Amino acid sequence: MLRTLTMTHIAGLALLLVLSQPMFAGLTHVPEIGEKLRTKNIPKSASHNSCVTQAAQTYPCFDTLISGVTYTIAFDDNNKNRVTYISTSDPKFTTADGYKVGDEIEFPRSQLQVSPYFEIYGPTTLDGWRPIVGLDLGPLEPEKNSAAINLRGNTGTGDPIKTRIGGFSKAKYWLGCVFSISCLL
Repeated sequence: MLRTLTMTHIAGLALLLVLSQPMFAGLTHVPEIGEKLRTKNIPKSASHNSCVTQAAQTYPCFDTLISGVTYTIAFDDNNKNRVTYISTSDPKFTTADGYKVGDEIEFPRSQLQVSPYFEIYGPTTLDGWRPIVGLDLGPLEPEKNSAAINLRGNTGTGDPIKTRIGGFSKAKYWLGCVFSISCLL
């Protein structure tokens, strides 16, 4: 009797452990923009979370830990769960050229890129990540058509720009939708 009761308890504990595990299989690699996510890789919480991926555009999203780094993944649930945006502000993340969150970066002002009313980027890294160096807050004085550029750190009006990296992102809409700062000046 004791042996049967013990086996029943073990089986019950095993079932409890299985049921307490997340109901999705986490991602094993950082997906590419346009990559189709399997339903099993998307946590149920993603249906309740929305991330802004550009001005006036949101998609379902979730945070996930991949190789010790936390990423935010947004996807288009109306287009076969294709990835539309990936970002990280995890200090453990490093680009192929060695940049990390918090690093100071210097580059020509002509390489400053603005996604209107959203993020401001430095030059794309070797592995395709865009360093997020600020936020575009939109027009300060609409009658003058000026833009409120909020960069991390004081860049002044000189060239080159020296600022800090706040995160990194990749997005579906970069082509044709990110403007050079020179368009705004």
